[in-house]
Amino acid sequence: MFAAAVTSGPQGYRLQRLQIIKVWHDADGGFRQQVTDSAGNLDNGASVNLHNLEVSDFGDTQLWATWRDPQFQTDLASACYVRALEKPSCHWSWRQCLSLLEENRFAACFDTAVPPVIEQRA
Repeated sequence: MFAAAVTSGPQGYRLQRLQIIKVWHDADGGFRQQVTDSAGNLDNGASVNLHNLEVSDFGDTQLWATWRDPQFQTDLASACYVRALEKPSCHWSWRQCLSLLEENRFAACFDTAVPPVIEQRA
């Protein structure tokens, strides 16, 4: 069994969810990974307004979870860790783009490969 508790940091950014990450080598020696959402809610309504950078107030200040590996096998080497995801926030590059007049923005401001919203992880 695996247990975890995470509290939001000093800046007060709210948490969206906890994930349990399991990595292992299978019987054939291949590397495997499994990600399981264990607490929080991906669809909690947290969002970022891309025009004025306002962030919704949805999210949790603390999340905790217990998890038991349903496929645990004593003969396979494995490891687990917890990943905490904050609610979505504005990417620093988009914040810079918005500080410029639209006609003065860099080409990167219009590059769809650079997401304007991110989820910080710990």
